[in-house]
Amino acid sequence: LAAEVDAVRAKFALNVVNLGHIARTDVLTLYAQSRALIFPSRSESFGLPLVEADRLGLPIIAAELDYVRDVCTPVQTFDPLSAVSMARAVRRFLGHAEAPVRMAEPQALWAALVPAAAAHTAP
Repeated sequence: LAAEVDAVRAKFALNVVNLGHIARTDVLTLYAQSRALIFPSRSESFGLPLVEADRLGLPIIAAELDYVRDVCTPVQTFDPLSAVSMARAVRRFLGHAEAPVRMAEPQALWAALVPAAAAHTAP
């Protein structure tokens, strides 16, 4: 997994750092410096980071899965199989939610797709 993350990080020039194994005190320091815990795991035996973040009052953005809600109440959730869903959850948390796609009236849609057809269907 670490090699896959490194490959994606390099390909897209992402700012992702693998901290590797760190001491417990360093984990607590990282929680204190963070605005939220983003937990994309699709399978977790218990979810210790979720419990830790919850006990420390750190907002949690996590996959919408049963085990997550067994141990915490996330502020935002996402489909763990969708990068778009995850990105939207983070944007909502940051206060930059996307507006829903505005649906057009059928006539307006046809007029946009075939401008000449609008002239022939006007009453």
